[in-house]
Amino acid sequence: MRVLRSTLFLMAVFTFSLLLAWVSMVNARAFRLEKLPDKGANWGCATCHVNPAGGGPQNAFGKDYGAIGLAAGDVYTAELGRKDSDGDGFTNDEEFNAKPPTEPWNVNSYPPTNAAIKPKGKHIISWGALKVRYLKFR
Repeated sequence: MRVLRSTLFLMAVFTFSLLLAWVSMVNARAFRLEKLPDKGANWGCATCHVNPAGGGPQNAFGKDYGAIGLAAGDVYTAELGRKDSDGDGFTNDEEFNAKPPTEPWNVNSYPPTNAAIKPKGKHIISWGALKVRYLKFR
């Protein structure tokens, strides 16, 4: 009888521990969505993760958020907004603010442009103190 009680107690503790671990994994990063310009409304966990359910490897924007946003105190910074995480020629801010919003981690998702002209990437030319930013087209 004593062995049975011990076994049942250990099984209950183990089950409860698994339940707590699962709950904490599911809710572990949801608070970060509130820090994004769209508050996570458009893509949820897919904004930063390869897996739309969250967790696991990060996409290009998620890596930039980790390097810039977390280092700045877990906030969406102006520097992160100016960055072009996916390399499509549009800043993260431009992608979040586009109508409709586009995916800042997906090079094939960018704000509407002239259908015949697609941006290839940003380039900056400097002449002393003067800097000119332009898009190079394919």
